[in-house]
Amino acid sequence: MRATIASGVAVAVLAATAAIAHEGATGAVKVRMDSMKAIADDMKLIGRGLRGGDLDPAAGRDAAERVARHAGMMPMQFEEATVEPPSEARPVIWEEFDRFAAIAGELETAALAFAEQAAGGADSDVLQATFRDMGGTCSACHEDYRIEK
Repeated sequence: MRATIASGVAVAVLAATAAIAHEGATGAVKVRMDSMKAIADDMKLIGRGLRGGDLDPAAGRDAAERVARHAGMMPMQFEEATVEPPSEARPVIWEEFDRFAAIAGELETAALAFAEQAAGGADSDVLQATFRDMGGTCSACHEDYRIEK
């Protein structure tokens, strides 16, 4: 439960700073930032529902499916090595692109698993474990590939 709450808090902090960080973003940087914000918004929706014990299965499934779609597009969104401000991408992404893409794939896989579990009526413990997996991929990627502002 604590890890789920911690994941939710991390997502909320990221979402709160996203609006400020996006000012002036254009082109590939804007596309990437908008996608990351969408992921954060859906992670917040899921996290709130899990914390409150009232996650609507259909809403959880839909949010997780959106996260999976964004995760699946992530490698394509980062094909262009653009790091000019306000980008928060570290240049190491393109040095370790296979690892970066693998982490995005892990998020996609975990999000699809969550969607299936939510749709199938999985219990809260199962959903929380999968949500932690989703949050863990976000944290791993941000730790290595995102400039904290």
